[in-house]
Amino acid sequence: MRIGNYSIDLDFALKEINENGYGKVLIQLPDGIKRYATSIARYIEDGTDCGIVISSSSCYGACDIAIHDAKSIRADAILHLGNLPIPNLSFPIPIIFASVEMDTKMGFIEKSLKFLEGKRVGIATTAQHINCLGDIVDILTRNGFHPIISKGNDRIAKKGLVLGCNFTSITSIQDKIDSVLFVGTGLFHPLGLAFAVDKPIIAVNPITGEITKDELKVEKRKMLKRRFAVIEKAKNANSFGVLVSSKPGQSRIGLAENIMNELKQNGKESYMMICDNIDPMQISNFSEIDCIISTACPRIALDDYCNFDIPILTPVEVEILLGKREISDYKFDTIY
Repeated sequence: MRIGNYSIDLDFALKEINENGYGKVLIQLPDGIKRYATSIARYIEDGTDCGIVISSSSCYGACDIAIHDAKSIRADAILHLGNLPIPNLSFPIPIIFASVEMDTKMGFIEKSLKFLEGKRVGIATTAQHINCLGDIVDILTRNGFHPIISKGNDRIAKKGLVLGCNFTSITSIQDKIDSVLFVGTGLFHPLGLAFAVDKPIIAVNPITGEITKDELKVEKRKMLKRRFAVIEKAKNANSFGVLVSSKPGQSRIGLAENIMNELKQNGKESYMMICDNIDPMQISNFSEIDCIISTACPRIALDDYCNFDIPILTPVEVEILLGKREISDYKFDTIY
């Protein structure tokens, strides 16, 4: 199905629904395509005998499957759009992952080649452009480069894929590459790559043609300065709230317990807290908590820190806080 700037594989969804005889399906969409939700629902209803319910809840990725919503309406399956599955996760009901691809203009890839350093190039992208990797490899090869694509660890569904919480498709080949070509939108993923590997990162936006390289170095220094300031502020904290997410792909109770033990050994109080969406306004109600540690999505602490009244740290930053890691070895938090 072609809608807006997206190509959505709804025919695969129709096949899965009809072959399995699902009577009720919950559709889960990321914010960017919620505007097309009723068109998508209509397409599914016209091609199947199932009833459709649209989830209006947040959808931050394949880590955020709407299991609770599905159970509450007794859905037979969830149709999850826009993300690839996380292979090392399992769910109590069937999940149909339908790909959502954005237009990728290969001419912009050609223009980015002059920014690459060395001939051995690691390629990374997001789910929306993953099916273009073959064409990108062909472009690099024709121009005398040696493209390298790796699958990463068990959280990664396809070769070349990076997530905001996992860059192992590049860290696993860092000794074999001279630079990294990231194809996708936004700065978070290429910035995460810049912290993950000590290689030049070239980011090309395949929609607008914007190419980012030296700007990433500037953004990396800015982020490091911001995070150091937050860590320094957290040194005055005595009472810590350790947040655990109820989202199936973000829940790390074991890590939270380990952090609490470390804090206790350093004379700090800590309390485990659980939530679905981490809301700064709700957190502000806990006035006896001096600092929050998020074991959920790493982006919460890094992107939304200014919305919190108290410091919010990632697990990696707790290591720095407690003197177990140097700030020079700063990395984005990784969920394995």
